[in-house]
Amino acid sequence: MLRNFLLNYDPFSTDPTPQRLLEFVKSNALTYQYLHAFPGTFIIKSRAEYPQMLNSYRGFLAGNYMLLTEVSPMMVGGHMHDWQWQWLNNPNPPLIENQS
Repeated sequence: MLRNFLLNYDPFSTDPTPQRLLEFVKSNALTYQYLHAFPGTFIIKSRAEYPQMLNSYRGFLAGNYMLLTEVSPMMVGGHMHDWQWQWLNNPNPPLIENQS
């Protein structure tokens, strides 16, 4: 089962830079798919449980402000593009390509 995690971080951080964090998210073995929703926020799909995800990101972002929350797709509200909501609510979403 895929779980959804919301990662909020400081987009103005210089250590790690946003680019290094993106590279970490992409290469993290626990990441199944991700959506860089907007600056400071990733939505990450993973088969891992919350403690594993938290330890993984806490280790990489040690000393930086961050929040990692497991979210239920139907219990999330806000404003995003329709395709982003479809991806979030899909239990087996198509791969999102060319994210930077």
